[in-house]
Amino acid sequence: MEKTMIAARLHALHQPMSLDRIPVPKPRATDVLVEVRACGIVPNMANVINNWPTWFPHQPIPKFPAIFGLDPAGVVAEVGEAVINVKPGDRVYVSPLRSCGSCKACRSGNRSQCRYYTLNGYFSTSPDGQRIFYLYPYGGFSQYMTAPEYALVSLPNNLSFLQAGRFGYLGTSYGALKNAKAGPGQVALIDGITGTLGVAATVLGLAMGLSRILGTGRNDELLQRVKALAPDRIEIMSLADRSSGEWARSLTGGESVDFVISALGAKAPAATMVDSMRRAAGGGAASSMWAVSPKTCRSMSSG
Repeated sequence: MEKTMIAARLHALHQPMSLDRIPVPKPRATDVLVEVRACGIVPNMANVINNWPTWFPHQPIPKFPAIFGLDPAGVVAEVGEAVINVKPGDRVYVSPLRSCGSCKACRSGNRSQCRYYTLNGYFSTSPDGQRIFYLYPYGGFSQYMTAPEYALVSLPNNLSFLQAGRFGYLGTSYGALKNAKAGPGQVALIDGITGTLGVAATVLGLAMGLSRILGTGRNDELLQRVKALAPDRIEIMSLADRSSGEWARSLTGGESVDFVISALGAKAPAATMVDSMRRAAGGGAASSMWAVSPKTCRSMSSG
């Protein structure tokens, strides 16, 4: 086992990461050590490492020097003495979701409601999450990282590590669709359909049987590319043209869509989402992916 490793660390905002040699971490009793083979780079990462402390000061990022990296995949190199169902050599995806594991929310399976909820290698949703960063300071931009056993997802041999590095974004979109109870025959409105989360929600929604998908965005060329995925089931509109809610109502004969998914970016105006929820959804569901990110990577639904 190597004693040191290379990690890309951020020492200050607005500065390039540096490749530093640091000690390989030792997993605690309930943790595993993963040799990282691939790691996703989410579009929102640039916002996190440059603007997050200003935009969202209540959502901390790890203390500097920080190792970021969301959605890593690799091979288990070592396991703690209390780890039961994982062994060295296992191929795994490492979910970034971290929480205390013992509060009421965690015990009921709702880790995203934990006061310590944190996206490892990314940011935390509350000031209390800094405690999690102290426990798990290693993100996917390093050769090795520690993670709790509950964060691991086994990978079949026919799935590459590069493909697994996209699980986070795909999973966020899938979670939003599940929260909205998406199914055959339904009509959905997806704001921000041209982004990573929006495209994923579109492809998955088609596979889940949605009869029509109404999508909004700001780039006409990208909107046309999304429509080409299923021209007979996808309708598109530029947000520069008119109200998303009014447009959706006009395509449904004045009725509401079954649900709205907001896959808008970090600094998108909230008015767009509110308009879609009030005018298009009516009594339906609204599922917001904090693409700031889905994801940020968390899905919510409301009636």
